[in-house]
Amino acid sequence: MKEFKPIKEGKVREVYDNGDSLIISATDRISAFDVILKNEVKDKGAILTQMSKFWFNLTENTVPNHMISTDVKDMPEFFQNEKYAGRSMMCKKLEMFPVECIVRGYITGSGWASYKENGTVCGIKLPEGLKESDKLPEPIYTPSTKAEIGDHDENISFEQSIDHLEKYFPGKGREYAEKLRDNTIALYKKCAEYALSKGIIIADTKFEFGLDEDGNMVIGDEMLTPDSSRFWPVEGYEPGHGQPSFDKQFARDWLTSHPDNDWNLPDDIVQKTIDKYLQCYKMITGEELKAGDVLIGMASTGVHSNGFSLVRKVFDMTKESLDTYYEELGTTLGEALLAPTRIYVKALKNVKNAGVTVKACSHITGGGFYENVPRMLKDGVHAVIRKDSYPVPPIFGMMQKKGQIEEQMMYNTFNMGIGMIVAVDPADAEKAMEAMRAAGDTPYIIGSIEAGEKGVTLC
Repeated sequence: MKEFKPIKEGKVREVYDNGDSLIISATDRISAFDVILKNEVKDKGAILTQMSKFWFNLTENTVPNHMISTDVKDMPEFFQNEKYAGRSMMCKKLEMFPVECIVRGYITGSGWASYKENGTVCGIKLPEGLKESDKLPEPIYTPSTKAEIGDHDENISFEQSIDHLEKYFPGKGREYAEKLRDNTIALYKKCAEYALSKGIIIADTKFEFGLDEDGNMVIGDEMLTPDSSRFWPVEGYEPGHGQPSFDKQFARDWLTSHPDNDWNLPDDIVQKTIDKYLQCYKMITGEELKAGDVLIGMASTGVHSNGFSLVRKVFDMTKESLDTYYEELGTTLGEALLAPTRIYVKALKNVKNAGVTVKACSHITGGGFYENVPRMLKDGVHAVIRKDSYPVPPIFGMMQKKGQIEEQMMYNTFNMGIGMIVAVDPADAEKAMEAMRAAGDTPYIIGSIEAGEKGVTLC
């Protein structure tokens, strides 16, 4: 059996040369503030690898990535054992760019400290009056140099990144800097939207890119793990202060509050850190979702501000039309269309406090059932929803009839009376519904999870 030794060891990963490919193994090491801590966090490496695998698969049509396989059976015999299984990824060899591509969707951490000082983040002027943890009007790109172990990364401006890249790729500095920026923003927007549907805010993250043998820009390293990102729960999100997180911020905060830490975490902080990693992984991937799980839908209050391009085509947007009272609506057309959007944070918090595990959830916004429900599913499971399991608000029937809209289009555009769907174990269904009712919401059992191809069937 051929023996392998790492050709490179990073803060967390070990890289092995496999001839025409690389094998990257994520260890259980944990770093903070660019320092490798003395502790190991059991199973952390496996979670990091499997999360990267998930995101690489999700975004492969947005930007290609370097992943070939995460199955050690595809790797040399040396790696086919417990030490490497689940935590190793065989990857394409890339010529890596000497830039860490950081994107910030919310203002926090060092960005918040900089903003308080001079109103900028990495030289980018931001609007006045922002509070800590506020969502930014648009995500911002703030690259940094890539430091060797023991050194610290250095934040640089976009223009500085051009000059930096020019040293390594003469004549290509600006082209590559622009592509890195645009790919970073595109990936963040896609993944942040997906994560939000799972109850997670991606506050910021970083990507690394390289060139493959054909000169194509490819995502390398890891992607959107708790080691490289700040994940916040949607539940309880409130700007004006720091947020609880699913990432290693737990460890960072403890180290900051204990300056004599000697880069060593107590056992309870280690356990809490891995628990956060695992919780985040399960929420994002829907890993616990299985056939037989129950789908509970919480009633909407109407259109919820989604699909109004179609609404405006169906109804006359005149004062006379909007002020017309309709018996079937029990109100005027305008009041029905502008009914306040229902927010489900309190209900979800109640469900959590009741001890119920929400295995997956989907906020039914623009795109209706057909686009939003599949986002909460993992491969190998299928959602079946019964359209007659709950009352559809009359505004939707009126809209469909007047606009002569096909039913498929209605369910692919509007919430059709269900604003939030959660998947729970059948044994927890009644407890979950009681918690939702206590929050003032109206729940219905609207379907179930079955084995099958990832997707949704409405019947």
